[in-house]
Amino acid sequence: MGALSIIWQIVSSRIGIAAIAGTLSYGVGYHRGHSHADQTAQVAVLQSQVETARTDLKAAQSAERIARAQAEQLAEITLKQTETVNDLEKELASRPGRDACRVTDADARRLLNIQDGE
Repeated sequence: MGALSIIWQIVSSRIGIAAIAGTLSYGVGYHRGHSHADQTAQVAVLQSQVETARTDLKAAQSAERIARAQAEQLAEITLKQTETVNDLEKELASRPGRDACRVTDADARRLLNIQDGE
């Protein structure tokens, strides 16, 4: 008998079939275990990335609210300053003409105070 015939007899016997089935089952289980572990690790990474994205989104929304509030404040300040300058221009235009400058010291102080929001 040749070596191949002996191997065939072992493989085709009940013990051989059971050994092959056990080996295949072990291999499949081992592969599934590693696959599950890999998937679990990937899920953990993805959950971490989602949490980071949520934190970034909250920070961006907060920054947007702050920027919007600052823009509204600047718009109000600009409106007040524009009204003050327009009022001063009307007042200066209503003054009678003269050779010297129409702006008095009090007018200069009013112009300087525009920066302070007065």
